[in-house]
Amino acid sequence: MTPPDNTLRLITELKAKTQKLREQSTEFQGLEREFALIQEDLISKYKRSSHIHHPGDLGAIREEILRDFLSKTGYLPLKYGVSKSSVRVVSQTGHQTEQIDIAIYDALNSPTLVSYSSLAFLAIESVYGVIQVKSTISSQEDVDHGLKNIASFKGLEGAEERFGILFVYECKKLKWVTLVKSVEKFMLQNSPSVWPNFIVILNQGLILPCEDGLLPSTVQGHYFRNSDARSISKLRVTAVPDTGSTLFRFYLYARISNYLGLVYTLNNH
Repeated sequence: MTPPDNTLRLITELKAKTQKLREQSTEFQGLEREFALIQEDLISKYKRSSHIHHPGDLGAIREEILRDFLSKTGYLPLKYGVSKSSVRVVSQTGHQTEQIDIAIYDALNSPTLVSYSSLAFLAIESVYGVIQVKSTISSQEDVDHGLKNIASFKGLEGAEERFGILFVYECKKLKWVTLVKSVEKFMLQNSPSVWPNFIVILNQGLILPCEDGLLPSTVQGHYFRNSDARSISKLRVTAVPDTGSTLFRFYLYARISNYLGLVYTLNNH
């Protein structure tokens, strides 16, 4: 009988050989496979940036890593602009958000109210959604800080169908279950109207609000939509573990959220 360690080694080697053969057989392995490779590259760039010691510089670099993926890979249609700096979103009543790391906006019809090298002001009517970026999360305070910035956007008048996403590269100090509980605590203390649509932990998976007793298994789960979050009668925050496809799910969910925001905008103007 083959010892367990040898069996595991043989399986690992076979998987590596199989993948190598697949990559040699064709240039395009499918969208999900392409995103798995991009995810590996993002995590690698994130780790390489660890030698930067100034917190402000480090945060800016890691925002730029995600911004480059969104704006330069070609996976977002040209009509979706990606802010080149941090933003504050302004409502018609003059209220504005906290400083947001990345905004996805209407690149064809969006006026920039004011723009500086490190900060721009955008009108709520032209913004589909926002993404707050954090290198890592290690406490309830970190969770609250990221989600409060998103809530400042989703609480604006006119943001009812816009999306908000918290994007985190890794979570090392908090156990996965503890992190989910921390997110759930924030949601229970705040109105569903300001909940994030979902949270990305790039090296671990997705976290999103769900009806207790139901589990989202695919994009068709739709629990990342604002209308579904508002209809939840009994909240259960759900984790979707990473299988190498966290970035792919993030992309699909964000694209659908963009589409829903566009439909809402067209139907209400």
